[in-house]
Amino acid sequence: MLELTDDSWVTLQVDGKTVINDEMHLGERRTFDAASEFRFKTVGNAAAVTVMIDNMQVPPFGRDGQVVHNKVFNRDSVQKLAATETRGNP
Repeated sequence: MLELTDDSWVTLQVDGKTVINDEMHLGERRTFDAASEFRFKTVGNAAAVTVMIDNMQVPPFGRDGQVVHNKVFNRDSVQKLAATETRGNP
């Protein structure tokens, strides 16, 4: 799940196919299913994008106004995220 806490340009590929290449706005929410990979090619306001993968919140991509490129989430990165979340929650 992708939710915006402020306006941001987002270019997102799911399994190699571009599903978003547009400005998204505060409050917008989109959900996608991937077989192998989510690739955020560009996020124009890194702090404005909240991402949940498999019911786990992904740490913020960056600061308010920061532009981030090529943030990739695949099975390995999601497993690492789950392990980090488990260690952080006794």
